[in-house]
Amino acid sequence: MQKSKKVDIFIVVTFSVLVVLLLLGMVWGVFWFFLEKTKDEEGPKSIITLVLDVDTGTVNSNDKKKVIEQTVRVIKNRIDPTDIGDVEFKISDNRITVKLVNAKDIDKIKRRIATTAFLEFCLVNEKPENLSNARLGEKIPGFRLVRFMNSRTGRNADEQDLLIKKESELTGKYLEKVNVAFGGNYNEPMVAIKFNKKGSKIFEFITKEYKGKRLAIIIDGQVISAPVIKSAIKGGEGVISGNMTVEQAKEVALLLSSGALPAPVQILSETHEVKE
Repeated sequence: MQKSKKVDIFIVVTFSVLVVLLLLGMVWGVFWFFLEKTKDEEGPKSIITLVLDVDTGTVNSNDKKKVIEQTVRVIKNRIDPTDIGDVEFKISDNRITVKLVNAKDIDKIKRRIATTAFLEFCLVNEKPENLSNARLGEKIPGFRLVRFMNSRTGRNADEQDLLIKKESELTGKYLEKVNVAFGGNYNEPMVAIKFNKKGSKIFEFITKEYKGKRLAIIIDGQVISAPVIKSAIKGGEGVISGNMTVEQAKEVALLLSSGALPAPVQILSETHEVKE
């Protein structure tokens, strides 16, 4: 009797195992079918390969590897996953090879890769005689002449030059949060920024110490705006506005949030291929 029960249990267990294996096989078969079907529907792959050169000429030899690796991290953060199928990075000395699969807008990706996105805040020298002399080519100690560009057109805004301090009062390395916002009289797009604890203290000091003066907001040497400091700003929050479109505000926010490139990057070559 016990022997018969053991046989029955063995049969039931064996049958159950066979059923489970059969179900697993069916599931795997369905998964494989759809996987192959997806591959077929994807069709040929467009692969664009960019070879980048990172200018490490002014970088200490001990820091070069760190700079290259940081450059890769920044570029990764700048590439929107929805704009590509896949991306691959390879490092060789001071060169980075970027392989992009099915990139939707390669021009936009290249702009993001090559843009340094260095944000700085500099005080404006408003003495008319200094500005006039600087326009004539005279060097004003401690200051540099820059153009106030219109963000929408890329042209010089009202033919306005600004004489700003060479040394930045504050830079984007202290940024903690960046996003697109809307405000002003016409609910215009702008970039809202928030500094970390250290940056907030510096920002509060600047806005308190230089109340009534103009503070230029500059990205990669281009003045975005130069508002008058009306009062001390606590909390480390502010906005960057400068007649931007929504797309431009999004682009600036993305570049600033990903961080500035630690060294200039140049695109040496670009190759295209299609794989069936």
